[in-house]
Amino acid sequence: MDSNNEKQSAVDFVERVRVNQRKLSDGLKSHYDFIVCGSGSSGSVAARRLAENPDVSVLLLEAGGSDEVPSVTEAARWFENLGSERDWNFVAQPNPHLKGRSIPAKYGQGARRWIEHQCDGLGTRT
Repeated sequence: MDSNNEKQSAVDFVERVRVNQRKLSDGLKSHYDFIVCGSGSSGSVAARRLAENPDVSVLLLEAGGSDEVPSVTEAARWFENLGSERDWNFVAQPNPHLKGRSIPAKYGQGARRWIEHQCDGLGTRT
């Protein structure tokens, strides 16, 4: 696939996501049987399992605003999310096995797994 086709494919994907989000927003109800807070790995699985029952309604919520920013939609710019409003800047407790250092715990607006995925392998032996 050449560069122009890849760019067009990415643009098409972003537009499909926008259309889907608009459709989902328009379909919000005033009452749900279950509300799942957090669409990370566990929340998404829990919501999906609940939604298998056609007799219940499920709302899956995620913190923050829109992900329609270049640092989220363009994978090469993932690092721009670190320290941004999408990064909650959590830090682990000081660890005596690390000479008292505190390690950043990168959590954020629907991006924890995404940030972890982008950072997988950094600083590891190959």
